[in-house]
Amino acid sequence: MDIGRSLKSVIATGSVAIGERSCRRALEKGDVKLVICANNCPSEFMDELNKEKKTPIHQYNGNNSMLGAACGKPFTVSTVAILDAGASDILSLKK
Repeated sequence: MDIGRSLKSVIATGSVAIGERSCRRALEKGDVKLVICANNCPSEFMDELNKEKKTPIHQYNGNNSMLGAACGKPFTVSTVAILDAGASDILSLKK
C-alpha cells in the first residue's frame, strides 16, 4: 500500500484530525480509528498513546516534514488521527 496516496485519499474523502492538539481532542471524544505518527513525534504524546491501548497506532516511516508532505500540507505534521476512512484503504494499517 502507498501510504502517501492513502493519506491524500482519506483527507479528500474521509475525516481526519491533523496535529497533536486536534488528535488529543478527537481521542478524548473517542472518535479515532487509527493514529499515524511521524518517527519524530514528541515522546510524551507517544507515551500517552501507548498507555491508552484502545486506539491502533501506525508509526510513519518518515519525519514530520515528510508526513506533512504526504498529507499534501505545506507544514510539518507530527500526527494524523483517522476519524472516517472515506474511500481510502488506510485502515488496513491497523495492527
